[in-house]
Amino acid sequence: QLGSIEFLDKERTFLLSTTHGAEMSSLGAFIETIKFMKKKSVIKHIWTYGYNLQKLFKTLIKTYGLEENFIIEGPACSPVYYLLNNEGKVSLELRTLFSQEMIKNKILMPFIALCYHHGEKELKLTENALKKVFPILKNALNHNIKDYLDGDVIKPVFRKYN
Repeated sequence: QLGSIEFLDKERTFLLSTTHGAEMSSLGAFIETIKFMKKKSVIKHIWTYGYNLQKLFKTLIKTYGLEENFIIEGPACSPVYYLLNNEGKVSLELRTLFSQEMIKNKILMPFIALCYHHGEKELKLTENALKKVFPILKNALNHNIKDYLDGDVIKPVFRKYN
């Protein structure tokens, strides 16, 4: 009733209804996020962590002789990896084995998604896991990879048939 036009000669309250009026809270959250990112140098941290992670992977890939089978590349802020069989073809079996063994070592890494909270502790945990997993990958490449799997092979998300 405060905004109604039904009462003549009464002061009315202006009511506003907008399509995007509710977006103010998300805009406020966005502004605070940007302030936090600037204050904590989040972008620099993610680039540095990504660089260190790629460096770690590349060092261990070389150490375990997996240069032809485990590829990590892309910008340091968003690295990607893929695994190749001994014929140089993308291997979902090997990728499945990598994910399986990393999970056994308490690292969930179906892909790499960097975060501000990743630090030295997480890098060390990843290093320890890779030192256990890479020898398993090397052995599997010299034998039948499927013999090392505990379950089904990962399937691509976009595929014609299940």
